[in-house]
Amino acid sequence: MPKQSKLNRCADIIHDGDITRIFRALGSFLLVLAVVPLYFEYEARELEREIASEERVQRKLDRQSAIEESEQRQLYRKVAAWQVLTTRAPGNSGKIDAIEYLNTLGEPLNGIDVSVGDGQVGVWLVGAVIPKALLSNANFRGARLNNVNLSMSDLRSTNFNNANLSGAILQSADLSGASLTQANLTRANLTKADLWQANLTNANLTNTNLTNTNLTMANLWETNLKGANLGVVNLSEANLWEANLLGADLWEANLRKANLTMANLANANLTNADLTMVDLTKANITAVNLIGVIGLTCDQLRAAKAWETAYRDDDLACGESFLEHCEIDSVLQCQELSSML
Repeated sequence: MPKQSKLNRCADIIHDGDITRIFRALGSFLLVLAVVPLYFEYEARELEREIASEERVQRKLDRQSAIEESEQRQLYRKVAAWQVLTTRAPGNSGKIDAIEYLNTLGEPLNGIDVSVGDGQVGVWLVGAVIPKALLSNANFRGARLNNVNLSMSDLRSTNFNNANLSGAILQSADLSGASLTQANLTRANLTKADLWQANLTNANLTNTNLTNTNLTMANLWETNLKGANLGVVNLSEANLWEANLLGADLWEANLRKANLTMANLANANLTNADLTMVDLTKANITAVNLIGVIGLTCDQLRAAKAWETAYRDDDLACGESFLEHCEIDSVLQCQELSSML
C-alpha cells in the first residue's frame, strides 16, 4: 500500500469525520446568531414606530379636544355676553366688556336695544372701544357713551336721543338717518362721518370736530355748534334754523340751499364757503368772515341781521360802507358799531 502524504491523510480525516458538515452547520448557526439580533432590533423599531404613531394620534385627539373645549368656552362666553348686553339694566351693568367682546368676534350688533326708561340712569358704556361695529338700527337712547370709540362703525338709523357722546370718536362712522336729538356731542370727533339726513335737533356740538363731514339734508334745528370745526363740511339743504354757530369755522363749507333762518353766525368763519341759495333771513352775521364766498347775493345778505359788520369782498358791499380795519373785541361792540353806520 503506497504511503499517503500528510495532506491526503488530513483530507481523509476531514472526509471521514464529516467535518465539512460540521462547518456548514456551524456557519448556519453563526448566521442565525447574526440574524437574531437584527430581528429583535427590527421588532424594537416597529414597536417604537407603533408607540410614536399612537402618541401622534393621542396628541391629535388632545388638540381636537382642546379646540372643542375652547370653542365651547367661547360659545358659552358669547351667549353670556349677549345675555348681559340685551338685558335691560340702567347704569353700569357690565355691558362694556360684553359689547367689546362681541365686537372683537365680528358679531353683528344691529338692532340691539340698550335704552332705558324715563327717569332712569342711562346705560354705562363710557370709554368702550368698539370700532367698525355693526350697530345699524340700534337703540342707545339716554346711554352714557362718553369717550367711546365708534370709528368707522355702521350706525345707520341708530337712536342716540339724549345720549352723552361727549369726546366720542366717530371718525368715518356712518350715521346716515341716525337720530341724535338732544344728544351731547361736545368735543366729539366726527371727521369724515356721514350724517346724511341725520336728526340733530337741540343737540350740543360745542367745539366738535366735523371736518369733511357729510350733513346733507340733516336737521340741525336749534343745534349748538358754538366753536365747532366745520371746515369743508357738506351742509347742502340742511336745516339750521336758529342754530348756534357762534365762532364756528366753516371754511370752504358747502351750504347750498341750507336754511340758516335766525341762526347765530356771529364771528363765524365762512371763508370760501358756497352760499348759493342759502336762506339767511334774520340770521345774526355780526363780524362774520365772508371773504371769498361763492353764490351769495346782496338780497340774501341784506336779509340777515348786522350784515354791514360782515367782512366781505368788494362785490358784496351792497351799497353800504365796510367796517375796514376795525378792531372788534366782542359781538356787542360790533353791533354798536353797526348801529352807527
